[in-house]
Amino acid sequence: MLWNLVANSLINLLTDHHIWCLGYADGIVITIEGTLINTCFETAQYALSKIQEWSQKKGLSVNPNKAEALLVPQKRKYQTIGLSIFDKPIQLKKYVKYLGVHIDQKLTWSKHIEIKTEKSIKTMWACRRAIENRWGLDPAQIFFGSFNP
Repeated sequence: MLWNLVANSLINLLTDHHIWCLGYADGIVITIEGTLINTCFETAQYALSKIQEWSQKKGLSVNPNKAEALLVPQKRKYQTIGLSIFDKPIQLKKYVKYLGVHIDQKLTWSKHIEIKTEKSIKTMWACRRAIENRWGLDPAQIFFGSFNP
């Protein structure tokens, strides 16, 4: 609860008509909307510099290794500008994970479905190995029309 009060000042600092900011637990998502990619990258770097200033002023630390960037372009060809926080570069990813949902560049569910399907199959096989030959009902437990106590 106390963290919400602290993080709220950062969210209020970042929010304007081109930057949308959302915080959940100890994670913050910044969304920048625009028509020119260079302007979006400049706005993103501005937001990152504000986060850096805010965290230093509050005596808090930010783990730059956990920072990720996702570009959702309308055109296939684009030129990117490097983003950084605390002098560490932020990698531009093809997909990111936020609150258990995998979001890709094309805003499709394909990567999320692929990852969840793989996890489900691995879980099913782990259960299968744990149960071994006891999978299903034992033949002695199946009744064919009559009950024999």
